[in-house]
Amino acid sequence: MRVIRYFLSILLICSFLLTACQSPATSLPEDESEEQVENPAPPEEPDAEEETPDEIPDETLDETSDKTQAEAGDEMAFLSCPTSGESLVLGFDHAITIEQPDVNLTHILKEGFLTLSAAEADADGIVNLTSVGNPTLEYEMMGVMGPCSVEMAGEMQVSASGTCTDGVVYLRIVETWQSATGSMTCDDNVIPFNTPGPGTYVHEGPDGGGEIFYLVDSSDGYTVMRPFGEGSGYHSWTLYASQIELVPLVP
Repeated sequence: MRVIRYFLSILLICSFLLTACQSPATSLPEDESEEQVENPAPPEEPDAEEETPDEIPDETLDETSDKTQAEAGDEMAFLSCPTSGESLVLGFDHAITIEQPDVNLTHILKEGFLTLSAAEADADGIVNLTSVGNPTLEYEMMGVMGPCSVEMAGEMQVSASGTCTDGVVYLRIVETWQSATGSMTCDDNVIPFNTPGPGTYVHEGPDGGGEIFYLVDSSDGYTVMRPFGEGSGYHSWTLYASQIELVPLVP
């Protein structure tokens, strides 16, 4: 009876993989750095009556904001959007740990990549992006549930579509988690099992407009990370655009 209870728990825990990554992305675009450091208006004549011991001087905020924006600008030299015949590459790399009472399961999506093909820009300069095929990536999960150890593996199909405007990419990422096979070991008894996959989950960003990426001139690409809400770790995606050459600036 205990084994059945743990097996049913596996089915419920798999659903966490789709529902627990709702937190805002940790990666921030350059113009959203103000969410962390406010950029105040130009300093005015100081008003002694309005100052409090907890307030930070305007000059300090200005210097911090300028430094933050300068560093972001140095790291984020935007490239132009791809044109017809060019492509981008989206990398997947999820590593999360489900942490519940009597449960500790680590889920790893093995690194994989998806090619995004670009169409011709429309009259507004917007480039549509669509994925090439539906690659299949492998995932595995291992850990403990009470006195039992668990191991399982399965596959996930990925696709994506979106747009690119002025070096900013908005992507709708679709992940379809398929069934998994594994085994549970309790008191030296090995019990094989098959479990249905969590299903399909669509990542569209906090506001539904798409996960936001920036085309940067870096071999490391630009990464968006979403914290896992039922434990630790991240769902993360990296957009690579190093094959697109910088457009030279002209006077």
